[in-house]
Amino acid sequence: MGELGIAIKIKSLSSLEDIERWARHCSECFSAKSSPPPAEYFLKHFHYDPWKDCTSIFVAYQNDEPDIILSTVRIFHRTSRGYLGSSVLTAGIGEVCTSINFRKLGLSRILLNHAIEFCMHSQFDRIILHAAEWIREFYFSVGFQSLPTIWSILTWSKSQYLKLQSFLSIRNYQTVNIDVENNADDLLKLNNQINSNFFGPIIRNKEYISTWINNETGGHIIGLRDNNVNMLIAYLIIRVYPSHVIQIRDFGMNMENTDIYDMLGIILVLINEYVKNLNNFEEVKQVNKLMIPQPLLQLALSKKERSNYFESVDDYSPIEYRVFQ
Repeated sequence: MGELGIAIKIKSLSSLEDIERWARHCSECFSAKSSPPPAEYFLKHFHYDPWKDCTSIFVAYQNDEPDIILSTVRIFHRTSRGYLGSSVLTAGIGEVCTSINFRKLGLSRILLNHAIEFCMHSQFDRIILHAAEWIREFYFSVGFQSLPTIWSILTWSKSQYLKLQSFLSIRNYQTVNIDVENNADDLLKLNNQINSNFFGPIIRNKEYISTWINNETGGHIIGLRDNNVNMLIAYLIIRVYPSHVIQIRDFGMNMENTDIYDMLGIILVLINEYVKNLNNFEEVKQVNKLMIPQPLLQLALSKKERSNYFESVDDYSPIEYRVFQ
């Protein structure tokens, strides 16, 4: 019992019924967010994960009420890049949340320490998580280190859209609707050429493409085909924020057969195609801000070219990527 004032126990989940109860708990914990995720969101993320393991979800409960979850933490099973390109078994920490009536009692800290100890005695070599700025001190206190992710927000002129059709016709490119499951091998090749350098150290594989991305996107994404060689050369997955900023969630491109200086043109072409297909097109078509990983932008355009192409370029660090080793 100690300083908590209540007697608690920690257990791993073991059944579908447990997972549904856990999803409802997570939804209730995040209900104060501006766009609160429903329980289905957490269920979907669990079932779409190709490496899901319910025994890696830990919950705290009071001794006499094992079905009432007070707090939780989930471990995601991943592989990341290590020294000289080696593969490192990695634990991702997520869904750290406590019921509102039991906050400020140290439950999240107890569960997080339990999860870290579990990882250290399992096959994992690295623990990672993404966290907002306001909670950084909490994760520092249990041994995490901070590796900030730097993004650039580009503001482009509406007139740039008028050039996109010309961009396509000159190069004989065509936007296409890609069936994810049937094109998983091609998408993985494009993914590996970009993500290994610009979208963090997590290693993707065909199972990730055909399971996670396939389900998250509804089975179809926007891509670009080079009609000169009848080859898929790029794909893009985006997120549109209520502030009308578009964030690149995932991007793949053929770096061997495509001019690097066409990269931002390709990205804008694919964004334009996405926006045209959105249900709230009339609202979203005014979007003219793009959030892109800064190293990717630096590769694609020199400072002079950026100033000619965009109205403004601002650095932004929305999250910090934390590593515990």
